[in-house]
Amino acid sequence: MAKKQFYAVRTGRKPGIYTEWAGPDGAEVQVKGFAGARYKGFATRKEAKAWLAEDSEPQAADRRQPSFLDGGSVAGEPAAQLEAPLQDATAERVVIYTDGACYPNPGPGGWAALLRFRGKEKTLTGSEPETTNNRMELTAAVQALAALKEPCQVDLYTDSRYLRRGITEWLAGWKRRGWQRKLGELANADLWQALDQAVQAHQVEWHWVRGHAGNQDNTRVDELARRARNKTTQNAGERNTGGV
Repeated sequence: MAKKQFYAVRTGRKPGIYTEWAGPDGAEVQVKGFAGARYKGFATRKEAKAWLAEDSEPQAADRRQPSFLDGGSVAGEPAAQLEAPLQDATAERVVIYTDGACYPNPGPGGWAALLRFRGKEKTLTGSEPETTNNRMELTAAVQALAALKEPCQVDLYTDSRYLRRGITEWLAGWKRRGWQRKLGELANADLWQALDQAVQAHQVEWHWVRGHAGNQDNTRVDELARRARNKTTQNAGERNTGGV
């Protein structure tokens, strides 16, 4: 098999032909983390150009998309930390980043979610005047999945070990015990039940990312959650001063 020396990116951050896969000028940075990326490696530039010239598939705008994208904007930032194999990728997966913020904890809190599909995205935020950080983390995931109006394959990224371990390791046992822990009452049972319902229609892969470690999308939802929390306290202050 001839060695691949040219990488054609049909759908990505910057479509074109690249002579390197890795590195700042390579094809990888154009497709890594870009939902719906389409690319392929070739032995010759001629083959790569011919593949790019093909128009055998409808454009992304003509293909069915999850309804949460209605009114969405084209993503202008790279989505970080998603590994993609070197192949002609036509993944139909929704990428979601969620986060919650609460300080003091308990206290006023906010949550945020970023949903991305084929380069289009939507952000969701909300807040509560009295809550906990764990409840905000759970709420972000529930609301993000609820925004998907048809069954989807989802990669959901969170920096909350509580959320990821709860849904992947502990939830089945809680359900068997009637939404109870082994030692008694289950905290946030209402949200765990809501999350259990929200995942039923979808195939969800749960990923943990380290918070405040340079992941651009994690940083983005963290900032959105903090803004939502701060808006709650600001609104409360305005009510207490008569709106002055």
